[in-house]
Amino acid sequence: MLIEVSDLHLLSEGKPPKSEELLSKMTVGRELWLNYVRSRYLQNYIAKGGSKVKVLIGSRGSGKTHLLKALLADAGKLGYRTVLVSARQCRLSNTPSLYQEVAQHIVGEDLIRGLCRQIAKQIDETAEYDGASVFTPYVYNKFPTPKMAESKIQEHIGKFFRDIDLDACFKAFGYGVANNRMINQSPENIEIACD
Repeated sequence: MLIEVSDLHLLSEGKPPKSEELLSKMTVGRELWLNYVRSRYLQNYIAKGGSKVKVLIGSRGSGKTHLLKALLADAGKLGYRTVLVSARQCRLSNTPSLYQEVAQHIVGEDLIRGLCRQIAKQIDETAEYDGASVFTPYVYNKFPTPKMAESKIQEHIGKFFRDIDLDACFKAFGYGVANNRMINQSPENIEIACD
């Protein structure tokens, strides 16, 4: 494995390397925490629609950033979109500020597709829907009329955002973009909501 000069520079400052391969090779004791978090949360609880906020606290140089970057690498390998937010960037006690900081790092289309895929899974786990288009054709054969299919999708969208523990503004945004993607395919309305 070739080690980049930039990684050597980071290591000399007591910071973890950017190279995921080097980071992985330097990570010891995975079974103590990382494997547990990967199995319990990334592969199960969160993968099934749950959400979890964890705060990692420790003294300077104790390996917090190294541990978090190893966790981010694990999550990335499982298909998650990841963001590393420092307490220096936003107040963790201010939940809207935390979500805003995270949202600034997530591409709008990725977020919309992810929301639509999660809702589609609740309607039909077998549908191979990528969240990029109208969902109604995937379920037309399950209902007597297209209007009934649209009504059922709308019902699931409403339930999804009623049950989710997020800010009312985000719920309104999510509800609007999911309706406009999954039923109406209205890119103009989605663009307005994203702005």
